[in-house]
Amino acid sequence: MATERHTMNIRTNFLLAGMIVAAASNLGVTVAYADNCTDALKMVPLLSSLQGEKLNEQENLILQMCNEGPAGRVVRGDRYERAADLKRAVAEYRTALTEITGDVATDSHIRQGDRHLLAREYGKAIEEYQQALNERPDWTEALLKLADAHLATGDDDEAIDVLKKCLKIDKNNIDARYSLGVVYKRKGLLADAETELRESLKSGLGNLDAHRHLAEIYTIRGDFQQAIQEYRILLERQGDNPLLHFKLARAYERSKRYKDAISEYKISVLLAPGNIESNRELAILYHNEEMLDEAAHHYRETLRLKQDDRSSRNALITIYVKQKKYDELLALLKEETRLFPEDPDSYYRFGLLLYFMKDFDAAQHEYRTAVTLKPNHAKALRGLGKIAMIKGDGSEARKYLLESQKADPSLLDTNQILNDLKEENSFQPKPHKIKKTFKSKKKFVKSKKKSGKSIKKARGGKKKSGKTSKKSSKKKQTKPDK
Repeated sequence: MATERHTMNIRTNFLLAGMIVAAASNLGVTVAYADNCTDALKMVPLLSSLQGEKLNEQENLILQMCNEGPAGRVVRGDRYERAADLKRAVAEYRTALTEITGDVATDSHIRQGDRHLLAREYGKAIEEYQQALNERPDWTEALLKLADAHLATGDDDEAIDVLKKCLKIDKNNIDARYSLGVVYKRKGLLADAETELRESLKSGLGNLDAHRHLAEIYTIRGDFQQAIQEYRILLERQGDNPLLHFKLARAYERSKRYKDAISEYKISVLLAPGNIESNRELAILYHNEEMLDEAAHHYRETLRLKQDDRSSRNALITIYVKQKKYDELLALLKEETRLFPEDPDSYYRFGLLLYFMKDFDAAQHEYRTAVTLKPNHAKALRGLGKIAMIKGDGSEARKYLLESQKADPSLLDTNQILNDLKEENSFQPKPHKIKKTFKSKKKFVKSKKKSGKSIKKARGGKKKSGKTSKKSSKKKQTKPDK
């Protein structure tokens, strides 16, 4: 009962103070709060005459106008009081009263600390918050601000100590629970982080950031089903958030639910068409699923947004080769030499395609450019050697192939081509020569068989004198016996 009376006394004092501030505002006296908070203070005395839905609407309006100011604090105090949470109601009323008529020096330290924090002067902010706590050690709001300042400096351990002090004063402080969960997560203490974040959600106020951190914790631990549940909760409130759809898609993909992943990636792309990551990830997934046309579309979209995305460019080249879309491939490789003029591999790949299309002069030009940029480019040197062979310049071919072999001895086809080169100045493809000789011998034997004059039979005939010429001997051997 004593606590209830104390609560009501503080609230009464606050209402009186609110009326004074409102009256001062009407008389043109400057009030040390934003105009919205001044207007909200005028509305506070009227709350006592409202109830039910009307009261709730008016309180929500005040919270929108002045959530962190004294008017917002008295609304929260009223709600805690109605919920029989008198300790928290007292804290809200006391803070609200202090902001108007209470300890100006203590409040001044907090405000000055806030200014330093916004200016990223973290050391000075810590000093001001600490001075405020020296005067009021149990001020949870000052403790939370001090913890934020320590977090900003990267001093996680000090922040943890401050937040634990805050929870000793108020174990149900959801802000302290949430901040402690975040810092535990940052330190890799995932189990402790999960516990604190879950505690911060018990108030039922629906801290969406807590759900987001939990989803990320479950993703890190590989518990994708739990992560999916958290992302779904977030999307119930923020269904138009492309980043949440993207992260949900990744969770589906890692749990091998590829159809669901594709669906979420598509929503993410629809909500944010200019997002590179969403287009790239969707293209990769389509590619893995052998849906090449869809993959090519999103790789092209990725390259439209980021021309120098080499991974997407390489993947698109692979698809065009597989689909035998040589016109598209030619345009893509030509564009690559324009985008990356200092990259020898770009010219080599363009030259390789031109070689395949039998445009040897153009291919030779691209290979030479690659070698100019990188004199020991083994593959480009090999290409120049092969073109020299095609053009019948054995000496030039050997020169380039030897340079290629020296640059990279592991290129086996280069070694094989060199083995096939018997003379520097006259190159004839070895397989072609053997093939031609074999056919002519076969044809000769076949014609002998058709005429019915086998060599064996001919040799079995009568022999002429030893003085008979070889020419006449051959003629007699081919004549049929009478």
